Amino acid sequence: MQRVGSSREMAFQRAGSGRNSSDWMQHGSGKKLKDAGREGSGKGPGSASKGFGRRPRDFIKSNFLLAETGNSSNQISVLAPADEGSWNQALENPETADSELGPAFSILIDMECLTMLNKLPDAVESLTGELQNQLFQILTRTTHQLIESGKYSQGDKRLLGILFSAVVAQLNHVVDAYRLAARVADKAVKRHKADFARIDLSEVWSKVQSVIQVLLTDYLDFKSSTQLGSLNAQQSNNTLSEPAADINSFFVRRKTNFNRPKRASLFKFDSSSTALSLNDFVRESNGTAASTNGTKEEKVLVCDANPHNITLIFNQLLTFIQQIEKELNCPTGSHCTLYAFLMDYIKDVFLGQIHVDISNSLNSASQSLDAWKSVSDSEVLRGYRVSRPLLQSTVSVWKSIEELGEMMVTLPLYSTHFLTIICNVLVQYKDICCAAYRGLVQPDAEDKRIISAQWAKDEDISRFLKSLPNWETKESGSSHDQAGEELATQVDKQNRKETEILVQNLGSSEITSHEILSDSNQLRSLAQLHESLDWFARSALAFSKTLENKDLPESTLQTLISLAKEFVELGDVCLLVLHLEVRVHCFFYLLPLWRGPSGGQYFGGPDSTDPCNEVIQLNRDLLGIEEALDTSLQPRKIQYIFEG
Repeated sequence: MQRVGSSREMAFQRAGSGRNSSDWMQHGSGKKLKDAGREGSGKGPGSASKGFGRRPRDFIKSNFLLAETGNSSNQISVLAPADEGSWNQALENPETADSELGPAFSILIDMECLTMLNKLPDAVESLTGELQNQLFQILTRTTHQLIESGKYSQGDKRLLGILFSAVVAQLNHVVDAYRLAARVADKAVKRHKADFARIDLSEVWSKVQSVIQVLLTDYLDFKSSTQLGSLNAQQSNNTLSEPAADINSFFVRRKTNFNRPKRASLFKFDSSSTALSLNDFVRESNGTAASTNGTKEEKVLVCDANPHNITLIFNQLLTFIQQIEKELNCPTGSHCTLYAFLMDYIKDVFLGQIHVDISNSLNSASQSLDAWKSVSDSEVLRGYRVSRPLLQSTVSVWKSIEELGEMMVTLPLYSTHFLTIICNVLVQYKDICCAAYRGLVQPDAEDKRIISAQWAKDEDISRFLKSLPNWETKESGSSHDQAGEELATQVDKQNRKETEILVQNLGSSEITSHEILSDSNQLRSLAQLHESLDWFARSALAFSKTLENKDLPESTLQTLISLAKEFVELGDVCLLVLHLEVRVHCFFYLLPLWRGPSGGQYFGGPDSTDPCNEVIQLNRDLLGIEEALDTSLQPRKIQYIFEG
């Protein structure tokens, strides 16, 4: 009499055990259930198991847990659509089941055998008790395999998205296997009138959610254990009455139900090849959770923990949550525990981190000594499509806005919240820039004034200067000589008119030295502030256009556009100050000569051709101003400042 289990040719052969098993789809020799039942001494098709009365989970564990699949992208579904018809037939007539057709048929054979031996309740209890452990091993093993694959170096954030997809794929296979097992168990119990054993899929989904919560906790960098505790405590308010996703159950030994009467073992094959192979499997599984000295191994991550990692997997996570809620038949308005965990994390941790990051960026823009230094790196400037240096603070704040814009795409549920943050950033940075402008053009003493700044602030003068054709042509960059003699005459006419208005506004008062900006560094800073504000405003307006067809509050969008235009206005004021400053310099040196007794004649009398000292000084000042502005302003704007 041949002893069942002494050969690997059996229905319960474990996939990937290394004995005539090169693929995870090999579940046994392909024997049908009725053929397996003829072997042995009439003890039924399950006699190859390792002591049903002791650990019935071992020999069917791999049929339920597809943790041996390796690369999840190459996995085949537990039950292929083409095999559903054959599987349903085998469900009605188990004797036709053939394990070579795939893992679904092996599951059917295993469950049927356990039911025939009336060991199904023990098996279900053991499998359910060890499920959490095995699910966490999927996460651990996939992490190690992904790092060892060498696709990306450890620390590359792209690995997180790949890890999440791989883990979710394997978890879905596990749930599929349990779903099939539940169907088989219901049928088999009724068919054989055996003890009832129910596989609760809601409990399976609860433990799956626990694994994802642990993954999120590892990679999202929770600031403190108290925050994590508050998240878990709040989950019960808006969730279904499903089993609690207690992560601690992974570390706690499950109590045995002593109420069920003990049954004597029918037979044992502890030394059979199957049992030995399964013992190897158990040692391998236990080895992933602890080292040889019994201490817990240090957790390995594919990349560093960071609250911003949520943006890398949010859409995948939301899709998985929708799948879970569909499987659990969540009523409208109710959500699974994973959804509550995610929403609470974003509300209590992630958004708080965003506010901290933005606050740090704005503080740096207003207080850092480097904030008002210019960025002259050609690569950076080329990336922003500008030819002149930008202020470091402007670049820093815009990077923060770009990140918020990306989050509006990756976390669409919070797009309105992020848009509101962007508007708040613009308000605060506008105040910072206004303070910087006042620091350049307003002296400390109250009795002092900068004439060009006062004129630029005057609504009548500002409106008049912006109404002149040269204000419009500064944007297109057209030069006077391109339009011929007619345009030159028009420019001369408007310059005369501008001079008359400015002289009239100046009156008979004399200009003192403290009323002009004689420091070239101040003028350079003013020019850099203008260029930065002009670029920042255009970028903000372009960003607002990308949001026009989005489901966002119209009032918030209009606030964004209005704030961007305020940056345009402040930048225009800076340019007008520079334009007017050149003319104030001319008035400062030339008006005394014109109003003097010589009537603006050459130095040395009517017959002299030597220029006056004032003219020489004016020429020197204008050259200094041009040199200061040359590297800070675009040529067409320098042309507007000097030529009008």
